[in-house]
Amino acid sequence: DTHDSICSWLAKSSQGRVLAISYRLAPETRFPGQLEDVRAACAWAFQNAQRFGATPDKLVLAGDSAGAYLAATMALEINRATPGAIPLQVLLYPLVHVQDSLWADEELRNFRFLGRVAALYIARSLGAEGLPSLLDVDISAAPPTIVAGGGPMDPVRNDAKALVDALRKAGVRVTEKKYSVLMHGGLNFTAYSKTATTALQDVGRLVRQALAR
Repeated sequence: DTHDSICSWLAKSSQGRVLAISYRLAPETRFPGQLEDVRAACAWAFQNAQRFGATPDKLVLAGDSAGAYLAATMALEINRATPGAIPLQVLLYPLVHVQDSLWADEELRNFRFLGRVAALYIARSLGAEGLPSLLDVDISAAPPTIVAGGGPMDPVRNDAKALVDALRKAGVRVTEKKYSVLMHGGLNFTAYSKTATTALQDVGRLVRQALAR
């Protein structure tokens, strides 16, 4: 219901199939219920890829904001068990961590205050204040990565940059796209925002190019 336009644009621009996951939400479902749902969906996708016109060796994990955290976490889990099983991940203004102490830095700059409030609410709703930061785990098994984010109205942009730097330091190939007027959550507004459609077209093209290698 919330991400149909994003998925449609990505499907069109990547010329691929997009399987959207409706994982259980907080506060009704506590963490790690969301991760369990994504894990089950990935297992189903590997087993049934050919049923929806995909190939099992070209399954890309993607998500935006909190969904990007789930995608990145699951890509690491799968590739640790089977190296290279996930050939690519797409992280759209990724939520890297929810710990309040990490969000406290620069909270009055670049909308960090609003982001800190949102992250605190997410953590409490999930019952997972100790959810590990993507910067505190071994990310060497991460697949090649596409990261797209916004400008001053995207409170996760500093964290996303730190994640990009950490991935590159771990030897992971990263393609980074920045859109200065894109706000956090702005990709949902494809009916009104040229920036949103341009960003999704760019990301889809990058996915297509990456899988053609």
